[in-house]
Amino acid sequence: MDYTRLSVLIVEDDPDIAGLVEHCLKEIAITPVVVGSNAEARDALANNTFNIVIADLSLPDGDGLSLARDVAALETTGLIILTGRAETTDKIIGLEMGADDYITKPFERRELNARVKGLARRIMALKNVPQTSDDDAEVIRFGDWSMLLDKMRIEHEDGRGHDLNASEFELLKMFVDRPGRILSRDQIMDFLFTNASPAFDRSIDVRVSRLRSKIEEDPKHPNLIVTARNVGYVFRAKVVR
Repeated sequence: MDYTRLSVLIVEDDPDIAGLVEHCLKEIAITPVVVGSNAEARDALANNTFNIVIADLSLPDGDGLSLARDVAALETTGLIILTGRAETTDKIIGLEMGADDYITKPFERRELNARVKGLARRIMALKNVPQTSDDDAEVIRFGDWSMLLDKMRIEHEDGRGHDLNASEFELLKMFVDRPGRILSRDQIMDFLFTNASPAFDRSIDVRVSRLRSKIEEDPKHPNLIVTARNVGYVFRAKVVR
């Protein structure tokens, strides 16, 4: 993959860490934009389109979570949280609000680059989905939902709809491609993170929970993505292509 095509924004107020991340990305031919505050990040996002944002959670002019939440809402922008907060709770909060991945400081150069490469491939693959007319768009139906592949969107028979970010889209596509099959958390992590896996299984549970909130009538009692106790998950919906 030609990583020179990627536009990356680094949001980090520590100049040493920002410089290290920038140096790592330049090793894979990415020249990022670097900012050090919420305000600068929002200004950059308002005037440019980025494929990936790598954002610290602690910024001098406000909690980075609010910024990260807004970035996560962008359909074709991947979000990696860069944080010194080692507690699992902070990682889960980031994933719950829509982050695609996280990296805990201090980090290894190869780990950061592997995570960026993996997310970049997913983002670019989604961006390159052929755009078709509404009449010819590829649709996968499951339960009362339709998954519009060219729009990264799901629509319910009653008219409701949700746009999916890259992480949600990829997870749902994995499930609809494997209906009725029990998938372990390790299998799901291998599918979502080819080159670098998150360090704890609960990250998968958080991602599934986030997807359930969009497709289940009652996320606390799911009928589509069902938990296989002590193993993983199984997609119970009938899939029609």
